[in-house]
Amino acid sequence: MMLKVKSQVKGFTLIELLIAITIVGILSSIAYPSYVDSVRSSRRVDGTSALLALQLFMEKGRTIQTTYANTVPNPLPTTQNGFYVLSAPVANTATFTILATPSGDQANDACGTFAVDQNGPILNNVLYADGNCWGI
Repeated sequence: MMLKVKSQVKGFTLIELLIAITIVGILSSIAYPSYVDSVRSSRRVDGTSALLALQLFMEKGRTIQTTYANTVPNPLPTTQNGFYVLSAPVANTATFTILATPSGDQANDACGTFAVDQNGPILNNVLYADGNCWGI
C-alpha cells in the first residue's frame, strides 16, 4: 500500500505580489500629493497668526506713539515655526503693510504671500492670498 503525501504550498505567487505592489504604488501616488497639500495648508496658520499678532502690536503701539512708523519691531520677529518670513515694506504715520512670505517648502503653497494692513487682512489683491487661504 502506497501512502500519498499531500504537499500544501503556502505563500503568494510572484504575480500576486506584483499586483499587490502595483496597487500600493498607485494608491501612494494618489495619496502623497494630497498629503503634501494638507500639510502646507496647515502651515498657513503659522503665517496668518504671526501677521494678526503683529497687526495688534502695531495698533497698540500707535495708540501710545501716534504713528505706525515708530512701532515696527526691528528686526521683525520670525513666525513661530519658520515657514514664513515677515517684512514691513510700508510703515508711516497713517498706514502700514506687513507681509508673510512663505519660505522653504512652504513657498510651493498655492496661496503665496499673506498681507495685513491697518484695516486687517488684504484679501482683494492679486499679489496676496485671498479669503479662501485665510479661511474667511
